[in-house]
Amino acid sequence: MSQVTIIGSGTAGVAAALAAKQGGAEVTVIAGRPGATALVSGAWDIALSQRSRWITDWQAHPSPREEIVQLIAENSLHPYARLRSLAGDTDLATLLEEVLQQLATGLSHPPIGSLEKGQVLITPLGSVKWTAFADPAQGAGNLLPIRGGKLLVVGIPGLATFPISLLTSVLGQVLPAGVFDQIQNAWVEIEGLPQHSLSPFALAERLEEEATLVALIKALQPLVQREAPTHLLLPPVIGIDQAPERIARLSRELKVSCFESLATVPSVPGLRRHRALTQLLANSGVIIKSGKVVDPRCEGGRVCELVIEENGKQETLPVERVVLTTGRFLAGGIKRDGEMVESLFGLPVFCRGEVVGDRFVGKMTERDYLADQPLFSMGVETDVVLRPVNRWGEVEFKNLHAAGSLLGGYNAAAGGDGSGVALLSGWLAGKKAAE
Repeated sequence: MSQVTIIGSGTAGVAAALAAKQGGAEVTVIAGRPGATALVSGAWDIALSQRSRWITDWQAHPSPREEIVQLIAENSLHPYARLRSLAGDTDLATLLEEVLQQLATGLSHPPIGSLEKGQVLITPLGSVKWTAFADPAQGAGNLLPIRGGKLLVVGIPGLATFPISLLTSVLGQVLPAGVFDQIQNAWVEIEGLPQHSLSPFALAERLEEEATLVALIKALQPLVQREAPTHLLLPPVIGIDQAPERIARLSRELKVSCFESLATVPSVPGLRRHRALTQLLANSGVIIKSGKVVDPRCEGGRVCELVIEENGKQETLPVERVVLTTGRFLAGGIKRDGEMVESLFGLPVFCRGEVVGDRFVGKMTERDYLADQPLFSMGVETDVVLRPVNRWGEVEFKNLHAAGSLLGGYNAAAGGDGSGVALLSGWLAGKKAAE
């Protein structure tokens, strides 16, 4: 039995662990501090090409399946271009569906959506976002099928991350005619909660309690009776582990379609996903070690040991094969140490095919702030089986693979493809490591 060690426990790390486990390997995941996964909005972004970003006719928008093909055509350096050859005879969209199905069997609340038709979801600032899949509490708010609805936006006093007046105003300007005939907003005070300086996380925890949820329903009932909405938009704080059940109950008892908006930072949906993926790992028979890798020891072109530190104590872990999913900036996967390098192994970082080195970051930005910024697409480059290469294009460590946003060639945060790349690259890297 082969032994695979995954460094990182975000979306890519979990996908890699599941694939390696399915391949018959003994799998250990080293889980450090939460990274980008814990900050997600609730959307599972698969693909959004440059061309489709300017399409105003929602019905003419290409499917996520078509978007993957378009992204590869637009950008030969995009990870999807590399992953396509590694996927073999299976096209990327079909493989992604298989990966999502594997994920769904272990998640308590799997994402909803399709690669055949995108979703349009509301953000807390009133803009809309195209995505393919979404967490259940947000996915019910897909605007594409809605015609002639009446929307009531509900705010909670003290929750600064959900400005309902701004949201309502902007939403009224960006929506096509006919989606909602009426958009209104109202504040609702929940008995027993303070009306100032509410933390999204504290509020979400309180709404896990039966008494607080009942108080919310009681406060919403007169609003719903008076305004008679068809849809009720709530801040993304309606529980943590039980959010979909909470939303379903609100819809049932209020007799109106209730859903959350997507989230900004700090993100309760991000916490939900982080917890769900951690539980999925635990249920999959994967060994989880908490801590930070402080010293990777290498010999003869191979990674041999990893020194892990947790609460001042160190442990040396012998390794056979390693998958690196440490992300970019948020989780510390990339750092500037004289030059811009990958943090653990000192691998060079590339931007648009060139080594970044000590280049001034201002040289990697565009004057047009709406344009793609090269700075945010930097990352490591790999060979065809996702092994990182050095500045001369040579594989540095024969038993090391990389996945997730550490890969260069795309903007994981704003490109509209972060979840898709994480899932596919993690899965294929884990599968390859287990061979």
